[in-house]
Amino acid sequence: MYEYYHTGTGPTTAGSLIYVSTSRFFWSLPLAWVIFACACGYGGPVNVLLSWSVWAPLSKLTYCVYLIHPVVMMVYLLLRMNSIHYTEFNMVYLHVGHIVISFAAAFVISMAVEAPARGLEKIIIKK
Repeated sequence: MYEYYHTGTGPTTAGSLIYVSTSRFFWSLPLAWVIFACACGYGGPVNVLLSWSVWAPLSKLTYCVYLIHPVVMMVYLLLRMNSIHYTEFNMVYLHVGHIVISFAAAFVISMAVEAPARGLEKIIIKK
């Protein structure tokens, strides 16, 4: 797709169909290989980086952020009184704001729902 974006020409219908139908699958193959290599002990420095304990708090929030960010964006768009003007600064400002609000809301939801559920799970399943 690089040449289509930079030359200004569009892909053919067949090329577009092939790209749309196979791009996600071919994107997932390298990711699957990294997961497989790390699980089998062949990850090396990538496994060390991905297993770093700093990622643990963020990993607990990411699913909740994934669930809450469309709601944050829709609330923002529905509450707007005027149109959005495209500038690079405005788009960066909106994206960073949505990320911060989504993580803040995910933290609150995680502390209100997920943490008590984890505590009950620990009580029920005594390891």
